[in-house]
Amino acid sequence: YKESTANRIPLYFWGKVVGHIVEPSGEMWFIYGQWQPVRSPTYDEFVSCIKTNEQAEVIIGDGQPPQKGFVNELPDDTIEVKCSPS
Repeated sequence: YKESTANRIPLYFWGKVVGHIVEPSGEMWFIYGQWQPVRSPTYDEFVSCIKTNEQAEVIIGDGQPPQKGFVNELPDDTIEVKCSPS
């Protein structure tokens, strides 16, 4: 993950956007910010995956190569994503 001046980063689950991290910031292995969900059946699967597996594997942003991460807690107004080493 590279610091970005963009104020929104898309978060992908199963290849589809499930929300955006708004005003993202990061430290060491984490990216966090305000959470703006995109309600859809895929979003429902994302939430279900966190509830069932205690984490969901996601892709952070549109960078190449893709940046993998994990969401371990259900997002509400904010979200925290643990980055996975590329």
